[in-house]
This record gives sequence, C-alpha cells and structure tokens, in this order.
Amino acid sequence: MKFSLSVFVCLLTLLNLQQANAQAVIEKLSFANALIKAGVEGKILMVVMDSRLNKQANKTTSEVLYNPAAFTINKQAVIIRPVVSGTDWEELVSKYYQDPNLKSDAIGGLFFNAGGELVHRYFFASNKLNAFFNQAFLAKRIADMPNEKVLADSLKSSGYTNINLLSQLLTIRRERSQTTDDLLESFISATPVDSFKSFRYFQALARLYPILHTRADSILRSSNFSTNWNMLEINERADIFHNINNKTSEKAVAEKDYALARYLIDSTDNNNLGNVPEKDKPLLRAGLMSNFYSRVNDTAAYILSAIDYADNYLMKLKVDSVNKAFAKSIEALKKRGKPFVYKNDEAAARYGSQLNFNAWQFYKMTDDTLLLLKALGWIKRAVEFNATPEALGAYALLLYNTGNRAKAINNEKKLIRKLKNLNRYNEVPKCERILARMKSSAEKADE
Repeated sequence: MKFSLSVFVCLLTLLNLQQANAQAVIEKLSFANALIKAGVEGKILMVVMDSRLNKQANKTTSEVLYNPAAFTINKQAVIIRPVVSGTDWEELVSKYYQDPNLKSDAIGGLFFNAGGELVHRYFFASNKLNAFFNQAFLAKRIADMPNEKVLADSLKSSGYTNINLLSQLLTIRRERSQTTDDLLESFISATPVDSFKSFRYFQALARLYPILHTRADSILRSSNFSTNWNMLEINERADIFHNINNKTSEKAVAEKDYALARYLIDSTDNNNLGNVPEKDKPLLRAGLMSNFYSRVNDTAAYILSAIDYADNYLMKLKVDSVNKAFAKSIEALKKRGKPFVYKNDEAAARYGSQLNFNAWQFYKMTDDTLLLLKALGWIKRAVEFNATPEALGAYALLLYNTGNRAKAINNEKKLIRKLKNLNRYNEVPKCERILARMKSSAEKADE
C-alpha cells in the first residue's frame, strides 16, 4: 500500500512539473510550411506579429505566450512568430497593415484557415492570459463555418427565400465584418410583407440594417411587427440602431444629402437628442450637422455651426457638473433596471473629444489667426475635460501656430511622456520629430 501511494505521489509530481513547464509551442516554420502543417492537423494558423518599434508590446506578448496556461492555444492553432523585418514579417505587414497610422509596423495576431485566407485578426498586445486563446477559439469557429461563397450562391438560387441560408450567411458575414448590403434589396423584394410577422424573418431584416427613410426601414418600424422588435435582446437592438444610423450617415455623406442628414439627426432613435433640455436641442443639432458639413467639405457651413455648438454649448459646460450629472443618470438607470452603454465612460471625456475634433479641424483647414485662437481655447478646455494624447498633441501644435513656442514645447514633452506611459511607443518617434522642429523654430512643427 505504501509503494502504491508513493508511486501515485511521484506520478502526480511529474504531471505537475510537466504542466508547470508547459507553454504555447511556437513552430520555427515559414508561413507557407506552417499553413501546410495547419491543414494536416485540422487547425488554423496563428501568426503572432511583433512590433518593430514597440518593444514593451513584444515583451507583453512573450509573457503571455510563455505562460504555462498558454499551451491550450495549440489545441486550436499552429503558431508561428515571424522575425521582425524578416521576409515573412515584411510580406505580412505590407499586405495586412496598410493603415497609415501604423507606419508599416505590426502588433497582435493574424489568423488564417488552411487555405491561407485571413479569417480573423487581433490588434492588441494584451497581458491577459486567455486573450490569445479566446481569439484563436473565435478564429477557429469562423474558419469552420460553411463556405461563404457556396452559401451566397445557394441563397441566390433559392430566390432569396430560404431563411435558413440567409441566417447562416448573415452570421458568417457578421463574424467576419463583411458587408450584407448586397442581400437587402433582393430579400425585401422576394419576401411578402406578412412574412415579417415571423420572428426569424423580422430578425433577418433587422440584422441587414436598412437605411432610414427606405421601404425596408418602414417595414422594420411598422407597428404591425413591434412584438418581434421587443423580442430582440436589448443589446442587439442597440447594435441594430447603431449600424442603421452609421449606414444612413455614410449614405448622406456619399450623396451629399442634406435632407437625409437632418432626418437622421431628428430621428426618434437618435439618442443624441433623447434626454436633452428643449432649449439645448438647436445647439446640439448644430453640433451634429457640423460633423456632416465637415465630411462633405462644406467649409463655410461647418465653421459657422462648429463655432455655434462649441462656443454656446460645449464651452459653457463645467467638468465637475457634467460628470456628476452623468453619474446621476447612470444611477437612475440602474435603479430602474435599464441598460446603459457608457458604464465605463464619462460624459466629460465625450465632450472633450468633440472640442478636440473641432479644434483639430480648424488647425488643418485655416491659417486665420482669429480662428486658430478660437480653436486654441477649445483645445485647452478639451484637455481640462480629458487629457488624452490626441488632445495634448493638438494643444501643443495650436500653441506653436499661435506663437507660444515655449508652452508648445512643454506640452509636446508631456505628450511624449504620456505615450510612453501608455505603451504607445510606435507614436513616439513622430512626436520627437515635432519636438525637434519646435525647438529649431521651424515654420511648421508637424509633418
């Protein structure tokens, strides 16, 4: 009995040692060979992309991958970690990291099916032990879904009447952040209106996000189908409203449709005006329209509406009172059991962001001293509301362009320190170049 117990203890100790030494297996394979291995093993390929500039992010990624818990990722994926500036790394960066803000750098992970198709991506260097596993699990689920093209062709062959095929196709495209706009008109044309009394048909229509003021939108909002609307989960309703408003906004901008832009702003579903005192609504409408004017390059209308909104509304708000009012409204929603979206956000941060946006637009569009001084006042208040790196950067540049070189240099130094504290090292070189030009009294400080 003693021998058996001692053997059991030895085995248990050995097992614990093996688990303690376990970590994610990172293959020393090329991208092409790793894809072959993933196909043979029925897995996805996870490519961990290190940053050329952000060494801290790379260190964080290593700590996660070499943690004992990380070996579970290999159940879903073959993992490779290309050498920074190596052939595979450069090719992947040139193909999948073309955002100009990334400056040809990389971070996070890319996930491919065995056929080499990118099915998912992860843009962060997280210190959470399960972060990469969760992303790999999601990517594997997406990769295992039915072929999107086959589903789309089958749905078309059915005359867009097969609700099962449509639901599957919607799920795949939502998971992959792909458009569903090509399905809406065909689905609406092929479907009798009475069919939307069925929850599945109604839900499919809602998930297609019909643009405001269209036939599909009128069906979605019909009182005949309000029971189905109430059956949707609250979070999904919020997501539907958000996407409908975004699509409507994009259409209004693309077609320079001023009437549609105003209709969107005045829509009863536009929460921007939902709980605002009546006296403030004209100013908030001006603020919302100013964003539209900016996007359609109507400079004269933008300047007038931005000044009206910023000077007569945003600049009169006090940071403490805004946050107190926001906290009070959140508590009221909690007591009533109502959901709320901005539970981790502060109203002051949102108002500061709006001031920052308008100040930055003025900085980009004009050299007029009076308008730049007005923008300087806005950005100063934006920093008081919420001293984000974006606000500090705009503040420093506006100070420089309005003649306050010493204060501009001081704020640019603050910005660089803040970026380093936030591990945003890839943005530091540009700010250091701006600082050098400020110190040399260059005509323009920014690039």
